[in-house]
Amino acid sequence: MASPVWPHRTSWAAVGIWATATLLIGLWNTLLAHQGVIERELLYLGEKALLVFHGRPPRLENLGFVSPPLPYAFVLITQSPLWGTAAIGGLLLAAAIAWMRRAQNDPWVLALGIALAATPPGLHLLSQSPRAGLLTLSLLASFVWLRRYCASQATVHLFLFGLVSSSIFLTAYEAVLLVPIMVLPVTMESRPVRENLAIFGTALTPSLFMMAGWAYLNWIFLGHPWAFFEGWQLGLIEKGTSSPGLANGVRQMGSFLASSWFSLLPWIVVGADTVFRRQGCWPTTLIMMGMPLLWIFLQGALGMPLRTETVPLFWACSLLAHGTQECGACVLPQPRRFLRLALLGAFVASWLLPQLEGAESLRQIVVGRTQVHSWIAERELVAVLRHEPGTVLLDDARLFPIVLLEGNPQRFLLPYEYEFQSALRTPSLFARFVVVDSSGDDQLTRVHPLARHGILPGFFLRSRHGELLLYERIAPSRRLGPQLEEREKRDHTRKP
Repeated sequence: MASPVWPHRTSWAAVGIWATATLLIGLWNTLLAHQGVIERELLYLGEKALLVFHGRPPRLENLGFVSPPLPYAFVLITQSPLWGTAAIGGLLLAAAIAWMRRAQNDPWVLALGIALAATPPGLHLLSQSPRAGLLTLSLLASFVWLRRYCASQATVHLFLFGLVSSSIFLTAYEAVLLVPIMVLPVTMESRPVRENLAIFGTALTPSLFMMAGWAYLNWIFLGHPWAFFEGWQLGLIEKGTSSPGLANGVRQMGSFLASSWFSLLPWIVVGADTVFRRQGCWPTTLIMMGMPLLWIFLQGALGMPLRTETVPLFWACSLLAHGTQECGACVLPQPRRFLRLALLGAFVASWLLPQLEGAESLRQIVVGRTQVHSWIAERELVAVLRHEPGTVLLDDARLFPIVLLEGNPQRFLLPYEYEFQSALRTPSLFARFVVVDSSGDDQLTRVHPLARHGILPGFFLRSRHGELLLYERIAPSRRLGPQLEEREKRDHTRKP
């Protein structure tokens, strides 16, 4: 008979794993930041959190109306994108270990599954990708409840699936399109149409309610119901990425499989076993195995870049499909040595083979071959601004890294401030400096198209940092009002 204190011990063990993992990942993130490696997503969330506490005025709408609220909440609580992401990575790692231990995996599978977290793709997911980390956790938790429903036909499990899957939208807005696909296998069983409609309603209503509520909040506060999706997508899409479209989604999916197939050996082994050897709950398991591919396709169709944090999603789905207590027919039969060899092969391949963007930088740093520095142009520009007082005018839809790296948001005149539209027309009356991205398309370059080429009325080109142009006002304006003069004097005062 199991000891009554065992669940209590398990809970404390999970908390201990989370705390230890959060501390280690946070220190790793700090080391990466000193090396100059930090993802655009972290800078985006960090700048929005900075404006909540130190903006002028504090930007209450940044509490998640544009940023995905679940990953943003961790950054907001810790007031640091590095430690907020570390907390998310620790939560994912602790949940994965607890589930693998509960599923009674053999020691080799358990050890190799944990070891994959120490590979470049695993480290990148845990330390640099808060949105992908929470998405992975939400998808896996949703499939656990869905498989419980398939095994028991208890509607309470379907209801819990609906609640858990609604968190997918709050983690990654576009991922809500995956939720209806997850429910499709349940309706493949022979039952009346009315029952299938009831299943769809129970499973999808929480996600639809969440999405409709978020669109309403954006309409009320930002004037556009889909501002949350457009703002996030604009901030995250890198320059030079492919145009959105279904063809691009298929092309990106094929490119990923061709370049990463050796790292996907566990997914290939479990997927083949699901198709050819197992019968219980196989439609649900098969959809779960295909979910990472659907996510890659969706990202490509939306024009989002292909990121390396997708590789651990393949691994996580493989381990979840490998065995579960909820459905005995879904357990991978003997012999399991093929899965062990596949996990070992994926571990070796993840260290030896070139990685996708992000993980390759981590691999190079760990093996000590090179130091990778990112955001060089932004850092150089910020170094100039820190030695000069004065208001800075820029559009942070794309230039948010500058605001975060400078660290004093009150010296910036940003689009959400009521003065910004007036400053666009006559910037010399409102700002000493203007920052323009010569390769971008923002509100400044639309009003002053020649600013991309070094010409801005009332300003001279102070310096050029890559594609970033820093303009300085030719002479101090005598037409500044008393409030703006006081603002100019305060701009060099920094927040502690």
